[in-house]
Amino acid sequence: MDGVKGMIRRLAARRTLVAFGCLLIWQCALADSNLRVETRNGPVLGAYSEHHAGVRVFKGIPYAAPPVGELRWRAPAPHAAWEAPRAARKFGTPCWQSHITGLYSRGPVPRSEDCLYLNVWTAAEPGEAQPVMVWIHGGSLRMGHGHLEWYEGSDAASDGIVMVSVNYRLGALGFFAHPWLAGEDANGNQGLLDQIAALRWVRDNIEAFGGDPNNVTIFGESAGSASVCYLQAAPAAKGLFHKAIGESAGCFAPHATLEQDSRTGSPSGYRMGRSLVKMLGAETLEDLRALDAESMWSAIEAANWNAPYPPVYVDGDLFPAQMRELYSSGLGSRTPVLVGANEDEETALFGQLPDLTRDELIESLRAEWQEQSQALISAYAQEIESGPRAARDRILSHRVFAWDMRTWAELAVQAGQPAYLYHFVHVPELPEYGQSLGAFHAAEIPYVFGNLTLSEWKLSEEDQEVSRLLSSYWRNFARTGDPNGEGLAHWPKFGLERGEVMELGAKPRVIEHHLKTKLDVMSAFFDARSTSDSTR
Repeated sequence: MDGVKGMIRRLAARRTLVAFGCLLIWQCALADSNLRVETRNGPVLGAYSEHHAGVRVFKGIPYAAPPVGELRWRAPAPHAAWEAPRAARKFGTPCWQSHITGLYSRGPVPRSEDCLYLNVWTAAEPGEAQPVMVWIHGGSLRMGHGHLEWYEGSDAASDGIVMVSVNYRLGALGFFAHPWLAGEDANGNQGLLDQIAALRWVRDNIEAFGGDPNNVTIFGESAGSASVCYLQAAPAAKGLFHKAIGESAGCFAPHATLEQDSRTGSPSGYRMGRSLVKMLGAETLEDLRALDAESMWSAIEAANWNAPYPPVYVDGDLFPAQMRELYSSGLGSRTPVLVGANEDEETALFGQLPDLTRDELIESLRAEWQEQSQALISAYAQEIESGPRAARDRILSHRVFAWDMRTWAELAVQAGQPAYLYHFVHVPELPEYGQSLGAFHAAEIPYVFGNLTLSEWKLSEEDQEVSRLLSSYWRNFARTGDPNGEGLAHWPKFGLERGEVMELGAKPRVIEHHLKTKLDVMSAFFDARSTSDSTR
């Protein structure tokens, strides 16, 4: 009898184990179904975020074929489809770039030509149609990638935003023009074509991640902000996004063409391309494409070869005219914009420039600014008397950043679009630098993403408040085209008459006509050169 009872108990135990196993399998299958998304190329399997419960992360999704071999310096080609689920749990390798040291160092990152990948953070289900924000990283169009810790998108996803970040080709592999490429589908500006391909991927696939393909905001900082500006100017990107945010760089100074230098000094695309070919010792395009990327990059670094920033050209195709003309004419994208710059852009950027005397500064300003030099010297008289080096750096900062951002806002208003202009003044405390860099170039990024805890900065209550403000303003703008919302100081639209600017810190305030006299001189300088730097 005991034997029969024991057998019954063992059978019951087995049934319990089987049932429990089935439950686990069912739960795993359910989890996998939540983490599986069907893209147009094939299914991808993501993972749950380590930073926010309920957020799913899909890393390293290819949006174009690897640009290698015959595809080097071509427009991005479609990626081959796949049938079996593709793991999307590891970030794609960054594009080829040089390692750097200092404040902006990313360490010895891995590098590859096979680098055209993007990442998606979402807490939405298919059909929810949440707003989409697509981040374009900075780095002078020479370095960077879309998965720095500062760019982690989980906080935004937990707040009802589908966040996307992208890699794109950089430096000589992403911005190479040469007569040998005439007649091919890309002659220069390949990295910007990558960004457009990524936006097309978003249009075609983001709904499966719970995003709204009809409510896409592109945003970026530094060269990423300039990229946003270029995408607004490019007719080929029209309709792929609906709002634009630019942080500390635009694209409205006159650009060189493929064959002619700009009157502001930028060399032509062919001039830079020929210098690269000569440095590499190539005889044909086939020779160039046969070089392995590592050898090419080693030669570039050994020769200290770099195209001056920005290595973007009016090529007659992607950009059939100057950026200002494309934007003003309506050939580009007219969308609401939120743009601005930081108080101390120059502190972390221009430290390697040599010292100079007051007389040397005055001489260099007269040579560069020509007929506007006296007005510029008068506008910066106080800064010049305080110290020629600091004055030089501040003038350069205003030329590269503040002028471009105000021009961006002006062009949007003239095109009938709302514009919101900011001036970021909050000073973070860094481990090695303290607060000596002020509101430096890129200082706003972790506040925008809500990622202060992922930085090594010393955090205060003010930092937390600034992060709440910036992340809220940016996400509100992505939702509606207006940054304002409950619990936020009112941010007025920029107008041509009063030049309203939102000064962003722990206690935001509205100022009018920020740097007006200084920036007006710069506008006169660039206006005089824009008419002669059109496509020829």
